[in-house]
This record gives sequence, C-alpha cells and structure tokens, in this order.
Amino acid sequence: MIKRETRRETMDGGTAIDVVIFHGYKCTGYSCWLPWLKNELEERNCRVFTPSLPDSHDPQFEDWFSTGEDAIAQTSNPLIIIGHSVGGMLVYRLLEQANAEWHSRVRAVYTLGSPCKMRPVCQSFYFNELDWERLRRFAARLTVVWSTDDPVMPRCDNEPIALRLAPHVTHMIVDGHGHF
Repeated sequence: MIKRETRRETMDGGTAIDVVIFHGYKCTGYSCWLPWLKNELEERNCRVFTPSLPDSHDPQFEDWFSTGEDAIAQTSNPLIIIGHSVGGMLVYRLLEQANAEWHSRVRAVYTLGSPCKMRPVCQSFYFNELDWERLRRFAARLTVVWSTDDPVMPRCDNEPIALRLAPHVTHMIVDGHGHF
C-alpha cells in the first residue's frame, strides 16, 4: 500500500500561525467548542494554545491575566487571539498591555459573546474603564461576534465597542447561537 502524503498550506500561505483561545466562565481550555476549533486550526497547520484559566467558577483578573500573558509568551509566530465570554474581556485587557513585540504579530482578534462593561461574574476585570485609545490600535484587526439570542451577554454589552472603536471594528451578528 502506498501512503499518499499531502502538504497542507498554512493559513497565510506559508508562515506558521499561532492561535491562542481563551475560554469563558465555568469552562476550561478543553470544554465547549474549544477542542473542535483547536482541531480545525491544527489541521490547517496552526499551533493552537488553549490554556485553562484558573478558578473559572470565580474568575480573578490577576490570575487570569498572568495565565494569559504566559500563553502569549509561548507564541513566536503571527498571532490570532480568540476570547469567549469573560475570556474576551481578558483579551481586551491583554491588548491594552500589549508590548511592541507581540503587538506587531497580532493578525486578528475575535471575541465571542464577550462583555466590555461590568458584569457581576467578572467584577475584578473592571478596576477601571477599558483603555479605548490603546484598543484602537487593534480595531482594524478586531471582530466582535455576538448572537441575537445570547441570554448571558446581550447586545447592549457589546455596543460600547461599536461606539468607541467604529468604524474600524467588525461586528458579526448571528442568529440562534445563544452564548456560543
């Protein structure tokens, strides 16, 4: 039997891409749809990091931020960052503090069902207003995804992003996906 090998191209035509995916409240790096997405991206020759953020039933900013920084530090290639729910709020906070080295590697940022204003479950993330000026540096690479029937993060939680980062941020509105 002859084994046929096919070479898969990387997502951007040759350069390896690193993807970091941050889960949300009460999840892990290996729950919900994260294993599926990790597999899909790895099949496209991406290196995928899905860290389990500590104590996801009671998210604390300092612990999550430290874990997020560690995950970003493991990357060395062009970078895609994805955050779901409170993981998206972590992404916004990481982007605020992005150093020049990894800032230049960020190719795309996606948040799904993520708050950008105070929610009781993640109060420690709201020690101050988001730094909209620093986030504007990423606006052209940021896609905010939310579902019209999301019972956890309604549209009004995402509107500040549209207002503060318009017209460069991309909003993707989907029907019937709940809180993803």
